[in-house]
Amino acid sequence: MKSFLQNITLLTAVVLIASCGGGSSPIVDVVPVLPDPPPPSGVNGQVIKGPVVGATISVSDASGASVGLTETVTTGEDGSYSASFTVPAIEAGITTPITITATGGDITCDWDVDGDDDCGVGISFGSTYPAPAGFALSGFSTVTAGDDEETVVVNINVATDLAVQLAGAGADNDAVAAAEAQVLGLIQVATGANLSGVNLRMLVLPNLTAATSAALSEQDFAIALFGAAIIGQVGSNGLADIPAVIASIYQGITIVDGNISISGTLLTRMATQVSVGAAAIQAQLATAGVTAPAFIANIEANSAGNAALFLLAGDQPVTVSAPPVPGSDDPLDLTKTFVTSLSGVINSLLTTTGAQGFGGTQQGATEVFADELNAVSMLGSGASTSAFSQLRNAIDDVLDSESALTAGGSEMLSGDDVSGTLTLSDDEATTTLTDASSSWTDGDITVVLTIPSGTHMNDGASGWLSGTGITLTTSQGQTLLQTFTGDFSTTFSPENDDLGLNAMTFNGLITTSGAPGTFSLDVDLSELTGSTVASAGGSDIAGNYTVTLTFDDLAVSLNGVLRGLNQAFSITSGGNTILGTVTRDGDIDTDTLTDTTTTLTLVLDLSGSGELVSGTFTVGAEQTATLDSDGVVYYSDGSVQALPAAIF
Repeated sequence: MKSFLQNITLLTAVVLIASCGGGSSPIVDVVPVLPDPPPPSGVNGQVIKGPVVGATISVSDASGASVGLTETVTTGEDGSYSASFTVPAIEAGITTPITITATGGDITCDWDVDGDDDCGVGISFGSTYPAPAGFALSGFSTVTAGDDEETVVVNINVATDLAVQLAGAGADNDAVAAAEAQVLGLIQVATGANLSGVNLRMLVLPNLTAATSAALSEQDFAIALFGAAIIGQVGSNGLADIPAVIASIYQGITIVDGNISISGTLLTRMATQVSVGAAAIQAQLATAGVTAPAFIANIEANSAGNAALFLLAGDQPVTVSAPPVPGSDDPLDLTKTFVTSLSGVINSLLTTTGAQGFGGTQQGATEVFADELNAVSMLGSGASTSAFSQLRNAIDDVLDSESALTAGGSEMLSGDDVSGTLTLSDDEATTTLTDASSSWTDGDITVVLTIPSGTHMNDGASGWLSGTGITLTTSQGQTLLQTFTGDFSTTFSPENDDLGLNAMTFNGLITTSGAPGTFSLDVDLSELTGSTVASAGGSDIAGNYTVTLTFDDLAVSLNGVLRGLNQAFSITSGGNTILGTVTRDGDIDTDTLTDTTTTLTLVLDLSGSGELVSGTFTVGAEQTATLDSDGVVYYSDGSVQALPAAIF
């Protein structure tokens, strides 16, 4: 299709020919057809240290030469900018990586401590103030245009600026990618957040001064908080302003075998202020009546724990591991990916269940589910099974009595702690139970079972009892320990004379005093044996179990033998699944955790308070890392990463 300009050119030529008179040869003015100009190209994005308002934008190419812009560009009220390259600059070719720099302007205070002097004397959270002399933030782009974009997004913040400084002048695109990975590793250590797969130039950071209305995610929040926490370091160690803090971080970094090496003192300073900032944001959200995402509490706890950990290193260098390369099959990257997944799952467990002590100094990995597993064990406890057996016996008493039920007839259950109505079906195949209850007390533990509707069958050799919409409460003295609501089924065997029960299933919801909130529960107890005799205290009950606990974004499945020495489990959260086993031999626990590519083997000595003997990561037969009792992962390349500190 011809362009509009080409059609105008042809039309002009026709008019000129038609205007020529007589028989003389026509005189034609040739109008040249100019090539279409190159498409517009440029950059746009946001400058965030809190939104930076009125900063001047400049662009330079890989050689450091200035790239012409069509007009002077400054950032808007939200820190946004849009700059177009001049046609001569485009025609000359722009070599990558390009560097976009925002200089000067007014900074929005995004550091919330006391509300009056958060960012300096008289500068409160949310207010703007003139940037100090020498303030500038930069960002990289390794492309000047994408397949479907004529302008390239380059968001600029403290993280991108550190990457620019680490890459240095004359960096090529590979050096840029390496520098960004190194910075993400540093921020990951300082915040405890998972920063794998982050594209820094594309990441839109939230305005923390408007956190109550912002859509927050772990990665953008962690990087924004790291940048905000820079102001928390001003005034210490002679650091006069934001540029001085950023410079001190950069100057304190060396690169060792592709990884950042930085002193424990600097890491402690950064992580401490991140924790302070996370606490302030949570308080801000609470005041506004907004529920804070769980990852903010995780960042607060993990950064505080990491700060205490790196304080022990003092001025000694710590080599910081970069996040894993997504999709890489390198054993070290596979291990880093596993550690990242494990960290996410553990954080979800700690936040959701309130459990502590995952494998570090406690007795086995399943200790992390102590409250929840205790709730499950109560469903199969002596008092609970006795309540079910008592109800079954009351039903059998009616069926075996001289005034046995007739087809379609009903009888009341009798007993001091049993009530309900039993009805025989017209075909005499089943009996229906309505408005039934059974209570049992074992020591100071009391279980109360209520069944609005249930079904019973007993053929003389075996029997079963099931119910829908039941409630099973467990109390200790006057304190309600837990409540289960849902459906159940039990089977009985005359061979199991004392216990009566040989299998139980539960499907429903459970609320406990130990674990916060309500979780759904699927329990299958099979091959039950033992005694409910008072002198045995119910402690002899044994059997197999399969349990699945489901929370909002967490599913935990466990199976094994009740009070057995070998257990297996799986944990799924946020798309990550960790499989595990626990084996006990005397005072030694051996726990394994895996994502099917990397395996962490923990050996624990339970003879004292629970000491970690060893923690080893392997991919196939290759050892890729070790874990110490402080939760620090030491990779085979000398770099480190900390698992969530609250578990150790």
